Amino acid sequence: MQNGIADAAARERYNSDITAQSKETAERLKQNVAYDTGALEESIGSNTRKFYGQIDSISFPFLRYGVFIAKGAGRGYGGLIGSSWYNAKGELKTTNPLSLGKMNSGSRQGDDWYGVVIDEEIPKYKKVAIEYYSQLYVNAVQL
Repeated sequence: MQNGIADAAARERYNSDITAQSKETAERLKQNVAYDTGALEESIGSNTRKFYGQIDSISFPFLRYGVFIAKGAGRGYGGLIGSSWYNAKGELKTTNPLSLGKMNSGSRQGDDWYGVVIDEEIPKYKKVAIEYYSQLYVNAVQL
């Protein structure tokens, strides 16, 4: 029974560490926004999802135009495929065919403001996970 209590304590510490790290990552993302009117920075957050009481997923939501900045997309600078969306009036809009393939070109260069932060943060999450699973292993082999 002691192993179950130790596992629960390890899981709580793991969840707490991952939650704290995800909040720190969100703050770093806010600091790294390349171009912002204020709304993008304000929209950045962190969410965690649990499966059987253990965090198994982390997400960092932000406004859609943050991806446009990162990829060098925008009006007149579409990707290869394009997209469709509904505007505020509920009207279906699509990418202008004349802008296809122009993303990340000319004056609209991408700035990967979020990818570099995530890449730098991943080792911190790996460290937390290694500590947690190592503790579970120790708990399992204790007599």
